[in-house]
Amino acid sequence: MDSLSDAPTVILDFIEKYGTQVEVCGAKAKVINGKVIKERSCYDDETKTIRMDEAKDDIEYAKTFKHEFGHFVDDVLGRVSLSEDFENAMDADKYWTNNCTVQGNKNFSIMIEDLKKFDVMDNMYISDILSGVFFNDTKIIEVYENNGMSFYGHDNNTYWFAWEAEEKIVQRETFANLFAIYTSGNMNICAFVEKWFPNTTDRFKKEIEKRVYG
Repeated sequence: MDSLSDAPTVILDFIEKYGTQVEVCGAKAKVINGKVIKERSCYDDETKTIRMDEAKDDIEYAKTFKHEFGHFVDDVLGRVSLSEDFENAMDADKYWTNNCTVQGNKNFSIMIEDLKKFDVMDNMYISDILSGVFFNDTKIIEVYENNGMSFYGHDNNTYWFAWEAEEKIVQRETFANLFAIYTSGNMNICAFVEKWFPNTTDRFKKEIEKRVYG
C-alpha cells in the first residue's frame, strides 16, 4: 500500500473509500503431474481478493500489486474497462497506429521510436499494454530485443483472445496497467501513454473521477 502513496488525489480518495473491501493473501498452489505449481498473482473478483506471489522481492511485489489492485478498482467501480466509452476510446487510439495503413504505419514507427526517447522500455506496464493492444507485434518485440530489454506481456496471443466468459481482456488489462502507471508518478511514462493513447487515458481519468465522486 505504501507504493500507492504518491498516487493522484482521486486514487487516494478511492483507497480511503473502498480500500478495506479488498483482502490480500498468498497465491494458491496446485499439484500438477506430481509437482507443486504456484499460480501467478491475480485478482479474484468473486471474493474481492488479491492473491500475490510472496516469493517476489519488495520491488517486484509492489509493481505486481499495483496492477492487481487496478483490477480491484475496475471491479468496484462497475467495470470501467467493459464500458462502451472505454472500448471506443481504445479503438480510436488504435486507429491512428494501424500499421496496415500508410499513415498508421508511420505513426506506429514513431511510437516505437518514442519507447526509447521517453525511456519507458523498462516499464512492465507499458510493454504489457503494447502486448495486448498490438497482439505481440513482432516489430515491437524486436525493438525490445535489439535494445537488450525484456518484453513483459503474454507471449501467447491465445491469452488475448481467450476468456469468452470474461470478454474484453485487452481492455481489462489496459485499465489495470493504466492504474499502475498513474500511481507510479513517473512523468515520462504518463507522457508516453497520454501521447499514444490520448482517448484511452482521458476516458480512464474521467471515468474514475466520475465514479469515485459521483
